[in-house]
Amino acid sequence: MGGLSVRVAGLVLEFLLLMVLVASTLVFPNSLEIYFARLDLVIWLITGFYAVSFNYNLLKNPYIRAGELLRILGFTLIMAGRVYSVLAAAVSIPLRLFIGGCINTGDFQLTIPLVSAGVLFSLTGGLTHGIGPLFRNPIRGFAVAGSFLIKHPVLTSGLIAFSVRLMPEVYYSSYIIGYDTVEYVAHLRDYVASPSIIGVYYWFGYPRRIPPLLDWLLYPLALVVDPVIIFKFYPAVMYSVLTSLTVYYGVRVLKLNNKTGLLLGLISSLSLIMLRLSWDLMKQVLAESLFLAALILAERRRPIIPGVFFILSSLASEFGGFVSGVVSAIISVIEIARHRSLLNGLFYLATSIASYSMAVYFMNTPPVTGNPLTLFSPPVVGFAYTSEQGAYIMAYILLTLAPLLPFYVSWVLERKHETLYSPFVSLALLLLTLTPFITPVFNATNGEWDRVLMFATPIIMASSLSEISKVKSRGLAATTVLLISLPGFYAILPGGELYNAQIYQTLYRTPTLLKPMPPDLFLYNAGLNVAHRASEMYGRDVIIAPEWIIRFIHLYVRNPDPSLLIVYDGDISQATLRELAASHGHLILITASTPPLNQTGLATRVVFESYFLRIVEVNATEWR
Repeated sequence: MGGLSVRVAGLVLEFLLLMVLVASTLVFPNSLEIYFARLDLVIWLITGFYAVSFNYNLLKNPYIRAGELLRILGFTLIMAGRVYSVLAAAVSIPLRLFIGGCINTGDFQLTIPLVSAGVLFSLTGGLTHGIGPLFRNPIRGFAVAGSFLIKHPVLTSGLIAFSVRLMPEVYYSSYIIGYDTVEYVAHLRDYVASPSIIGVYYWFGYPRRIPPLLDWLLYPLALVVDPVIIFKFYPAVMYSVLTSLTVYYGVRVLKLNNKTGLLLGLISSLSLIMLRLSWDLMKQVLAESLFLAALILAERRRPIIPGVFFILSSLASEFGGFVSGVVSAIISVIEIARHRSLLNGLFYLATSIASYSMAVYFMNTPPVTGNPLTLFSPPVVGFAYTSEQGAYIMAYILLTLAPLLPFYVSWVLERKHETLYSPFVSLALLLLTLTPFITPVFNATNGEWDRVLMFATPIIMASSLSEISKVKSRGLAATTVLLISLPGFYAILPGGELYNAQIYQTLYRTPTLLKPMPPDLFLYNAGLNVAHRASEMYGRDVIIAPEWIIRFIHLYVRNPDPSLLIVYDGDISQATLRELAASHGHLILITASTPPLNQTGLATRVVFESYFLRIVEVNATEWR
């Protein structure tokens, strides 16, 4: 009788909650703000009640009543309504994400119907079978699915990462996410027009030897699918692959259990560093995946196959070659000094030399006439050290990895390791990241320390979780996940940049949100309009434009000549403009401001304008 009384009392409570929801919806107080706050509190109350009920009646009971199918459906609808309203509130009323502030007018279209239907389904299921006898045939569909996902953390983590990274692409469906991604789209169009094994292509205003592996992989698809569409899905696919490899490394190499592997997958999917990597570093995300695969294989003492993956990483990215060269050299020393394996050591040494040689080859700009504005072609990646970078480095590491660092240090200092190389590799990469801060004169990373840190991050995350799993505290694990994941969650949520605003002021070259560049969509569209018009002038006129506009012009022009499509940063001096006009006679200048061209003695005319972008014709002689 006691069990029957509890079930009847539960049904009465469900009915009362439904009535409270109806009353809260239909009865209006004097203040609209109070109305929404009250409604939000009622929905939180309903969500909490059904979460407890679901946990008590379904998760802890091996035999499920037939009517619980309706209750499961009802609980799902309630949770969907609650999650939707929280996300919608984060977008529509940023900085007010609190209990009592997660409902607004738009939620009546979805949240209220979902929650109301959920309560009705659950109540119907309870009335139908809630007070009847138990059926001995368990309904285990949800349990089986949950068990499968837990037992396969690599697959589950990949699905989570794919969904996380695809969200911004869906939200900005008609725009290209990322700064460099626009140039990747333009370059892939160039490659389809003029394929080669290893060739020289236009890249951000200069001729470059582009690492070819990404082109090789995408070329067959690009023959039938436009690169814009390819790069809407490629980041999510490769982010899924990299996250899956990170979890595989943790489970297979570091011997994490399945639940800890899922936790690692969640942290990796929402890691701010890894999301930054997937934002627009398309070559590096491929290179890093291959590098991590090589390290996993190397830990199993199979030198030939890891060497192949290190070489592939070098073919994918300049930094893949640099990091693979350093890591292969470290493994070579360990093989010879610790394992007394001269043959393995020599093999990894040869891999190191080959990887580093490829990095040097790709990073050296082909000899070409210099940019007439800068008189030289800058390096492919990297730039000189500045005093500001020291402060950036410490802030970057602390804001993105601080909760994990104590556990990582504990793992590195262990005497007995389940890995052969990972502690040395990760520590070396971390020290390379810090070289501009520790030894500014010896800037080993060429100003690209954040990209080196990205290679170390999967190892740091997995090893830290290995140590956290030894601490018998769920609260510690939950706190760590929250601290690491919350900024990444806001980074994929439209409107979430307001929550991360103070963090991003300190982070180096990190966007406040995974979004197009420029983030002002009016300016983005204006840039496309100006670029399309300028592309029609290419060939008959020399075009001078800032780098972010050059990307857009490159979308429309195949394999442009760097002497005809010239990039500039900042302002052009009057003397330089006069010299260029004198040598070419006629120029097209794209500017985001009104330059003092009338003072140059040149004839100028604005021929096209969009938003505040202008296409200006510059002539060395007066217009007739």
